[in-house]
Amino acid sequence: RLLDLLNRYNLMSTKQIQNLVFGGIADSTMLRRLRLLEKNKYICQSAILDNYSRTWQLSDRSLDVMPDANIFKIFNRNTINHDILITEVRLKLEKFGLGSEWINGFDIKARVTKDQNTFRKEHQLVPDGVMIAAMKNQHKAIALELELTIKSKNRYLNLLENYDSNPRIHFVWYIFKSASEARAFDKILTDVRRKNKIWMRLLDDVLKNDDFV
Repeated sequence: RLLDLLNRYNLMSTKQIQNLVFGGIADSTMLRRLRLLEKNKYICQSAILDNYSRTWQLSDRSLDVMPDANIFKIFNRNTINHDILITEVRLKLEKFGLGSEWINGFDIKARVTKDQNTFRKEHQLVPDGVMIAAMKNQHKAIALELELTIKSKNRYLNLLENYDSNPRIHFVWYIFKSASEARAFDKILTDVRRKNKIWMRLLDDVLKNDDFV
C-alpha cells in the first residue's frame, strides 16, 4: 500500500502517509517501519519541509517488487513545500473523484527533457499536473498550476499564449496561496486580455472548503 501510494504521488509527507496507511498506529511504530524500509532501500527521504516534517519517495530497490514503478529523486529544498502541497491538492480532488485521471508534473517534465531537442524550450508547457474530468458528457483536460509566488507579467504572457495555442488543454486552473497574489494575477490577465479558459482559486479554499467543486 505504501509503495503503491509513493508510486502514484511520487512524494508524500509523513503526515500524509500516516493518514492513508498507518491510521490508528502509534507514531513510534510508524516511524520504525518507515526507517526499516529506508534502511533496506525501498524508500528514501527527500528534503525536510518548512515545519521540519520528513518527506518520502521510492528508492531504487522498490523496482524489485514494483518493476513498473516511476523513480523520481526529488531533493530540491526550494520546491519541496510546493511539491507536497500538490499531493495535498490531489488527495482533496480524489475525495470527490476529480483527480483520478492525473498526469503528474514529474512525468511531464521527464517527457519534456526527453524531447528537448524536438521542441523549443520556451514553448514547452510543464504544469504541476493535468487531470481529465467529465464535463457535460465530454472529457476535458485541465492543467493545474499551484502558484506560491507570483511570476512576472512577461512570464505569464508567455505561458498563457502557449496554453491558448495548445488544443489538448481545455482549461488552466491557477491556485494561489494568497488573495493578494490572486488579485495581481487577475490584473495581469486583464492587462494582457487573456482570460480564456482560466480558472482561479485560493489554496485554502481548495484544501479547507468543498465549495470549489
